[in-house]
Amino acid sequence: EGPPRLFVRLSRDVVTVSVDVSGPLLHKRGYRLFSGKAPMRETLAAAVVQSVHEHLVPDAAIDETLLDKFSLWDPLCGSGTLVIEAMSQALRIPSSHARDRPFGFEAWPVHKPLDYGTFVEGLAREGRGDASGIVAVGSDMDPKAVRGSQGNAKRAGLNTDVGCTFVRHTLGTRTQGGAGAAKKKGPHEVLEA
Repeated sequence: EGPPRLFVRLSRDVVTVSVDVSGPLLHKRGYRLFSGKAPMRETLAAAVVQSVHEHLVPDAAIDETLLDKFSLWDPLCGSGTLVIEAMSQALRIPSSHARDRPFGFEAWPVHKPLDYGTFVEGLAREGRGDASGIVAVGSDMDPKAVRGSQGNAKRAGLNTDVGCTFVRHTLGTRTQGGAGAAKKKGPHEVLEA
């Protein structure tokens, strides 16, 4: 907390002054406790999803009905970030849903907590988007990544009933015998959570 942070940047003969309104980094959404070997930042994943939708509907605003009808497969899901961000956008789950830190502007003297609270409650009343017709699958060869992605999705407010699934694929690998928690289904295994 404390006073707002100011950033001053001088480039050639231009001075840019910025005020930090977000506080802690925005890519730290709060749901990702498990990180794979090379995790994608949540903000980058959200931008990728948004960019795909914008390219499907060029030179126009995002069509809300388009967000309700898509399929996604991330074959190297790692932490599940791309799938989680895509489903969160489609279901209109705010990116701050699992965030446990306040935004920077909330400590400003001009901030009106009651007005902001009313705004946030209004978003919650609007409810989630319709998940029918949406399929998002994340797969990985590493069972730890699959289990970690499942946990991340749950913390993000996504359950298996919204078309969000994480599975272990075995394409190009041999399935090991012995006591395992995986059920073979075609070229992939579904891990029991």
